[in-house]
Amino acid sequence: MSKKQLSDGNPDGTVLGQSATDKIAFFGGTPIAKQGGTAMVVPTVAYTAQASSPFGFTTSAAFNAFVAQVRAMADALVKYGLMKNS
Repeated sequence: MSKKQLSDGNPDGTVLGQSATDKIAFFGGTPIAKQGGTAMVVPTVAYTAQASSPFGFTTSAAFNAFVAQVRAMADALVKYGLMKNS
């Protein structure tokens, strides 16, 4: 079976969905619209071990914010069908 290309070779690129309300999915998933909400803010993380925390987070709040954002990214990947839920 031959593959179908989504790109038409346009030098400006290829876009899936014309607006945030267009629904898309991958690998047979259920199409959904772009997720709303507040923009993701990357927490500040020190990249070297600190005396108070060997993982580079200066506070537990910074760690919790990081974990919440990783969970939100994983949730979006699952919803779009790009990652399998356990």
